Amino acid sequence: MAAVSTDGVRSRGFIVSRAQAWDVWRRLHEWHSIGSGWYPVLSVVDPRALVQSFPGEVPAAGREAVAAAVARDPDEVIAEMVAAFVVDSLDKSPDDEAMRGWLEMLTPRLLAESLAGPVEAPLPGDPWAGFLAGESEVWMCLVEARHGYEIPVLLQGLPHTPNWWVDKAQRGLEPADHLAFCVVGRGASAPNSSTSTAAICGWL
Repeated sequence: MAAVSTDGVRSRGFIVSRAQAWDVWRRLHEWHSIGSGWYPVLSVVDPRALVQSFPGEVPAAGREAVAAAVARDPDEVIAEMVAAFVVDSLDKSPDDEAMRGWLEMLTPRLLAESLAGPVEAPLPGDPWAGFLAGESEVWMCLVEARHGYEIPVLLQGLPHTPNWWVDKAQRGLEPADHLAFCVVGRGASAPNSSTSTAAICGWL
């Protein structure tokens, strides 16, 4: 099955068994790394649903949106998100001491240690523990993309990006924010980025 978004992003796909999905994904990912131009995305929906647009619900998607997102410094984007989250969490009127305390709590290593004790290495995880848990078959979709981190902005409905709360927040989450996290997480070299950190979403 094949489909094209309203912004001209092409996708095609096929159904694959859960048992074979990761092996097939890795093989397709290797092909992308050597220039296939098609990035693999495991999905519970077919290519037509994957490229569906949602006018007015989230910011525009497509190639121009990717160019605009990549042009921003991802460190600045993430700092902006963290600052907005802290302000919202502290009833929109934080003092410097309270803000420092929240930022210390949001340090990934300290947060991990508070939940599970000292962490020396990434803990093993189950890739099927989330929304794919009950699926015996999934769609292996191929999206026309230069880099995996472009996917959240190329496809308007992937991923879903609800705000933190139902009331008005300082800054809602947007698909471009996911791109910033993915660029930082994999140490990718976006035009304005000087960041190289441990992988947050290295599968992209």
